Amino acid sequence: MRKFILFFAALMLAGCVTSTNELQLRQDVFLIQGEGRGLIGKASLNEALMKKAAEITIRQGYTHFTLAQPRTNSSSQMVGYTPVMANTQFIGSTAYTSFSGGQPIIARTTNTDVLVILSNGGAGSIDAAATLKRIGQ
Repeated sequence: MRKFILFFAALMLAGCVTSTNELQLRQDVFLIQGEGRGLIGKASLNEALMKKAAEITIRQGYTHFTLAQPRTNSSSQMVGYTPVMANTQFIGSTAYTSFSGGQPIIARTTNTDVLVILSNGGAGSIDAAATLKRIGQ
């Protein structure tokens, strides 16, 4: 049972992107901010930011984008404890109780900010349509 609880806790914290925000700085420059949680939060977050950059590019009438000045911060915090289980055995008229569980549950958070520079092609730029096709809309 203990292994099941730990597996379930790990599954809940496995990773997801919790939010992405965009801020237009100029006609062709955006700042995208994202937050990912869990063990695979960073990989999921990077993919979500690429998708967001591609969507912005196409929405603004451009075909390509370039990512610049990425900043990533990671942190951890305790969000709770696993349940405590009691197991009581009776031997004769004496009861013996043991306890298990109560381990801390740690949540990892990754925050990333990146500038997205929109263009219609050029050296080192990323094709927005191809990015959306690869990642999936």
